[in-house]
Amino acid sequence: MASQSGLKAEKAGNKTERMTKSSEIASPCVDICQLDPGSAYCTGCFRTISEIKGWRDASEAERRAICASASERREKLGIAG
Repeated sequence: MASQSGLKAEKAGNKTERMTKSSEIASPCVDICQLDPGSAYCTGCFRTISEIKGWRDASEAERRAICASASERREKLGIAG
């Protein structure tokens, strides 16, 4: 399957396989899908619910911005990524 139409399978954690175009930015999801009530961020990927919901339709530039924001949130909380 990995050779069809430039698609590749990506493993997120040990549970889920996602198919993405090789040029797309992979979802930062790590299959720990819980929103922290204090921060309203996912405790696994550090995205907001609106970022999670909009991921599929986001442009590559929007996806890069989401990943950067999530990374900043993780760093502020002192969690290694």
